[in-house]
Amino acid sequence: MGINRQFIQNKPSAGSHRLQASQKNRHHLPPLPGEKSGGRHFLEGFTLIEILLVMLIVGIVVSLTSPRLFSAYEKIRAATEEQKLRQIVENLQLKAFIRQVEYTVQMADRHLSVTKNDEKTLFTFTYISFPAAGITFNANGFASTTVIKYFVTGREKTLHVS
Repeated sequence: MGINRQFIQNKPSAGSHRLQASQKNRHHLPPLPGEKSGGRHFLEGFTLIEILLVMLIVGIVVSLTSPRLFSAYEKIRAATEEQKLRQIVENLQLKAFIRQVEYTVQMADRHLSVTKNDEKTLFTFTYISFPAAGITFNANGFASTTVIKYFVTGREKTLHVS
């Protein structure tokens, strides 16, 4: 007991101009029950409620995940600065040995200052802070102390200098 599509399309009515146009472009009519759509979507867009609902869901997901992502990002940046500190110390030790020059390192707050023959280089850190301390690498590359203490996001850490 299906609906006769031919009857619907040929029946004159107030909207008969739409039906006549749709006879040329039958794919614009929604499929009847049991009729295949031929892979075409009959909706032309989304409703305002659907768009708002999707935006709400995206907002909730972002608000729940962004603190974790930001925390992970900060940890990566702090680890990168720790690696930079290790590279600076190893590089100074190697330069002292190769060039047969003494390097003096002063640390305080978020700054590490390297002095060689009255030339001073300053390194500033964002996530690492130092207690006031110093270390000297002699012309043979040996350090005056074997441990550098520093803080990363409030946690005390040590760097062993060989």
